Amino acid sequence: MTDKELIPQPQNAWLELEHVDAGYNGSLALEDLSFHIPQGVRVALVGPNGAGKSTLFKVLARLIPLRKGEIRIHGLPLGHHCDCLAYVPQKEEVDWQFPVTVKDVILMGRYGKNKWVGRMNKQDNDVAMRSMSQMGMSELADSPIADLSGGQQQRVFLARALTQEPHILLMDEPFNGVDMTSQEKLFDILDDLRNKCVTTIVATHDLNLAMKKFDLVILLNHRLIAIGPPSEVMRRETIRQAYGSQALDLGEMIVVDECCKE
Repeated sequence: MTDKELIPQPQNAWLELEHVDAGYNGSLALEDLSFHIPQGVRVALVGPNGAGKSTLFKVLARLIPLRKGEIRIHGLPLGHHCDCLAYVPQKEEVDWQFPVTVKDVILMGRYGKNKWVGRMNKQDNDVAMRSMSQMGMSELADSPIADLSGGQQQRVFLARALTQEPHILLMDEPFNGVDMTSQEKLFDILDDLRNKCVTTIVATHDLNLAMKKFDLVILLNHRLIAIGPPSEVMRRETIRQAYGSQALDLGEMIVVDECCKE
């Protein structure tokens, strides 16, 4: 795919946002946000702490309401496709002491496929077991999630999302607190999803990963700063516009002050 082909256009977009406002307790975290993402691409969502990245994911996952604007998937309003979008939250937002096993969590990804919650059939179980195996978690199927390492917990929630068989996968800071082996495994999964034309949007603070590992970058700071191929978005002027004083110019490169990360 060429850079020109990757530039998002409304006519081939699976995900479209038009003039979206969203926030909490009367304050806007996202303002007048508009962009289009074509199908099957891998997107890095980057921006400073408090820029609205998690808010955007929660709006797309219908965990918080829109204040204004429209969101469409496959040309239809958000919510029409109840099970085509999966969301993997930050680990800090999950109650890891809740008394459930690895298998229990992964099977939760099938609830949206069933009219009655809890009624699982053989197909549901087969899909869940396949996702569990894909993430290398089969031997821990009966283990409580509280007993897992950070990397294992991340893989369980990704397996749950894969069990949903999504068209769009949202991942909020999946690289935080995981080792290099888990990170490489995650990119193997993301490669496989791209081959299956699944759109993945990954929030990350790692500008190097955003530059090297993704097809598109969305640079966000409450409003859209830029969207496009990494070579077009990750420029000095756009990084400074998004990060302000957090952006450190080192001559050959520009980096973000680590102390300012989430």
